[in-house]
Amino acid sequence: MQKPWLALRRCWTELESGKARSFSDAPLPADLPQRHADALGKLVADGELEAAVAEKVEAAFGQMLEHVDRLGSMCYIAMPLESVPRGDMMGQIAALEEMAGRGDIDPATVAQVRASLERNIAWLARFQAGESMGLASDFEVDASSAEAARALVQLLLEGS
Repeated sequence: MQKPWLALRRCWTELESGKARSFSDAPLPADLPQRHADALGKLVADGELEAAVAEKVEAAFGQMLEHVDRLGSMCYIAMPLESVPRGDMMGQIAALEEMAGRGDIDPATVAQVRASLERNIAWLARFQAGESMGLASDFEVDASSAEAARALVQLLLEGS
């Protein structure tokens, strides 16, 4: 795996490890969003990732950062609408990390996780853009969200 892809994977791995932190743990590194953006920028500049796909990956990462932050600060007491796709996406990422760690990659499970990631990425990108929302399961997945999900699945499964 090339250096920008490895840097991007490290960001997602750090994010995943951050979901289990408690109030006394150190926060996620302050430079994590910038490192993620830099890795995506390099992949776009090198022609390895389309800009529209990178935007969806960046939006998903930003939403996951917000999710981890809110989990740690108890801001989810009221459970806003966006907490459901954020939590679902965090679970999907954890499932991919677990499969990669075990080396037990079930294609049917991967396809199911990818389909769910596609819907959640599309929903979260529209949410971040301030568009009116419905249920993530009701969303039509656009091509860049589908490609962002494919890239994330590949990134998380092949990077270990």
